[in-house]
Amino acid sequence: MHLLDLSLHTFRNRGAALLIAVCTAVFAGSCGLIPTEEKEHKLNIVTEDVSSRYDLAMAQLADVELTKTIVCTYSQLNEIKVYFSIGGYKVNSIYVSEGDRVSAGDPLAALDMSAQEQAIISFGEQIRSAQLEISQNEEMIDFYQKRIDSAGVSLLDKEDYALKSQECEENINRCQKTIEYAEKRTEEYKALIEQSVVYSEIDGTVYFVRDDLSGSTSNPETFIMKILDSSECAFTAEDKAACPYLKVGDPVLIERSTGESYAASVTSIDPESGKMVFDLDEPDFSISVGTRANINLLVDSREQVLAIPRIALYGNEDEHYVYVLTEDGVREPVTVEVGLIGNTNAEILSGIEIYTSVIVR
Repeated sequence: MHLLDLSLHTFRNRGAALLIAVCTAVFAGSCGLIPTEEKEHKLNIVTEDVSSRYDLAMAQLADVELTKTIVCTYSQLNEIKVYFSIGGYKVNSIYVSEGDRVSAGDPLAALDMSAQEQAIISFGEQIRSAQLEISQNEEMIDFYQKRIDSAGVSLLDKEDYALKSQECEENINRCQKTIEYAEKRTEEYKALIEQSVVYSEIDGTVYFVRDDLSGSTSNPETFIMKILDSSECAFTAEDKAACPYLKVGDPVLIERSTGESYAASVTSIDPESGKMVFDLDEPDFSISVGTRANINLLVDSREQVLAIPRIALYGNEDEHYVYVLTEDGVREPVTVEVGLIGNTNAEILSGIEIYTSVIVR
């Protein structure tokens, strides 16, 4: 083969190969063997700084405090619960209403004793009748005795007078028993009537009256009213959870939503009921009964420890973590060990260093 023919042959072979390669590439692209999206994704992998999307806070030395709010009410301290002393009788009269002022000895309520009152009247009539009959029989006995002692009365008449005198004695005995029974029953009914009325034992205000009291049946175990002594008042609260953090004599600051505050001290704690009493250091008679206020009690605290905002802390009692941003701006969780979790800050024992920026949720 001549040199010229060899060159043409080589050129034709190379051109065919180039043409095949070009067609193959075009065909592959048109058939989607290499997706355009994937090629673009692979070509455009970049790390985006997203730190501007988050609010960050720095771990730093700070105080951590845990407080508890106790809700208290200005109340009258001397409280009397009113009970009927006898049961089984219908409530007939209620002399007071909630909010009424009463004095010691004032009647509050009474039971229906009309049957007993009528019985006393009846027994009184029986007693008077029996007394009259006794008097008459005594007169008859005197008469019969005189006839027996008179001269000229036959023995048979004397025996008759003696029998009639004996009948009078028996009548007297019967009447005396009637009187004794009537007097005993009268005393019993009078005692019931006395117990049927309840009286206030203190000067104060009627704080509570049972709704269904009128017409109900008395029960000595159920209180019917509550009387509060207005002469002695203090702030009181019922909070069992707060009792372990206080002791008698502790000073407290009582704050109202209107801005007033009062210095006070703990004078009584009942852990079983949770009731606490706070006496004002200086009496303030302008405070109305029922006024509500708060006491912010310091439960625990740490001074100048590594801390972060509480809202930046995630997890539960067993595990806690925070979110930080990596150098590439990626949000990443970091496990931390916590100490005291306060109202606003949380103590960090380990897991992050001071000045670490954490993401605030």
